[in-house]
Amino acid sequence: MSKTTQKEAVFQTVTSFYGDKFENGMSHNKEDKSAIVTSLVESFEAGNIEIKSEQENVRTYMIGLLNNHLRKDTRLNGGDKYVAKNPGSRAGQTDPEVKAARTALKTFAEGDPRIEKFEAFIATKVASLKAAKAVKEIDMDALPEELKALVG
Repeated sequence: MSKTTQKEAVFQTVTSFYGDKFENGMSHNKEDKSAIVTSLVESFEAGNIEIKSEQENVRTYMIGLLNNHLRKDTRLNGGDKYVAKNPGSRAGQTDPEVKAARTALKTFAEGDPRIEKFEAFIATKVASLKAAKAVKEIDMDALPEELKALVG
């Protein structure tokens, strides 16, 4: 028997939990969510849900999985395309310089004059990381002659 994808497992578990009462976009109370998570954990432990990495706390993972798909799966969220509340907020989180600067920033007391320099460094570094990521290969043949000279 093949394993079900996480997205499909959440959808099937939610819809079967509510049965005929299920409506796309409905709200879910704490008790219902807890019961759904328990069902997802049982399904995972039975080997029915595909998870690519080892999970230390399966229940915590399943809580996050459920919440993620309730927000993002259009079959569960009322048909809305998911839009991040704070896009780009994780920018630079893997860069060692930005990580170190953010950690150092947390050690300063409010009003410390060093805060401004660290915030400026972080903003500049994150902007340069975003710019570097955005740079794509330019098809010079597709550009009109008057724009080719501007690109360099």
